[in-house]
Amino acid sequence: MRKRLISLNLAILMMLSSILPVFAVETDHTVEPMSEETGYTVTYDGNGSLTADGENTIVDHASASGEYMVADSDFLQLTPEKYFMGWNTSEKGWGTWYFPGDSIQVTEDMTLYAIWGNHAAFYHWTNSDNEPQITEAISSTSNSQYGIYIYKFSVPQGKAFTSFNTEKDGSGTAYYWDTFTNLGAGEILHLYAQYQDVSGFYVKFDGRGGITDEGEDCILADGLSEGQEISIIPNPYTHPEGKTFLGWSDSGSENVTWYTGGEKIVITDNIDLYARWGENVILYHWVDDDGESKTEARIDRDYIQYQPHSSAADRIFIGWNTSEDGTG
Repeated sequence: MRKRLISLNLAILMMLSSILPVFAVETDHTVEPMSEETGYTVTYDGNGSLTADGENTIVDHASASGEYMVADSDFLQLTPEKYFMGWNTSEKGWGTWYFPGDSIQVTEDMTLYAIWGNHAAFYHWTNSDNEPQITEAISSTSNSQYGIYIYKFSVPQGKAFTSFNTEKDGSGTAYYWDTFTNLGAGEILHLYAQYQDVSGFYVKFDGRGGITDEGEDCILADGLSEGQEISIIPNPYTHPEGKTFLGWSDSGSENVTWYTGGEKIVITDNIDLYARWGENVILYHWVDDDGESKTEARIDRDYIQYQPHSSAADRIFIGWNTSEDGTG
């Protein structure tokens, strides 16, 4: 009888197990897969060039938190005349520049394009909001002289631009408006803006390569007020190449306003004056059709080959004279 009961109970259990659902019980020894940290992709585009494996892009990953180090280029040199100069967010180099080894914060997926050129000069400065800025200028021919141009960028409040320098702290080589340097093929020159603290309005006397006896290459007269009259200082600089001081101008180009030592000017804004150097200079003076006096200069010329853009009404230009009244 007992055996029959046991057998009956087993049969009932087997019947119930085929009807009732079976529930899986989670145990502590189950291993959950690890989740990848949320981040962004950084795509490096060869911009016409390929890697040794024939790839035109390289995809890297940057974490959502922390710094990301910009990679070096693994792309082959585009042509024998074109060298890798850096990365840019624009394929034409018109966006933000990044260079191998830069530490940046990546906040979204980004593509960096390889920029190729013969050689280039990069200008770094701080804008009026004290934010780092960079622009670039690329020479079109290799192994040639490259002109250093000072861009009309904004300057931080209370600062005056003095020069560019190859070092951020100003300990390197200084470059000034309209100076030249030899850039070889593939050479990259980074220039950092140098500033000096100022108060009020100022007049800056830029030596443009000239140095004072004290080793200064720029003199600032600041703390000036609007409407204040001051005198232009005599030249305090000596040019290392023995060039002759020709005068002060308000630009590095030829079509400028010229000033001489002792001349009186009235302050209405900040004024940047540049020492002009050369072998000789011819200054052309005339009165335009509005009756205003005009002056233009031709530097390093020993011959007369110029005609005013306009002349006073009812007058005809007949020639130049060394005397204002034509008696020279």
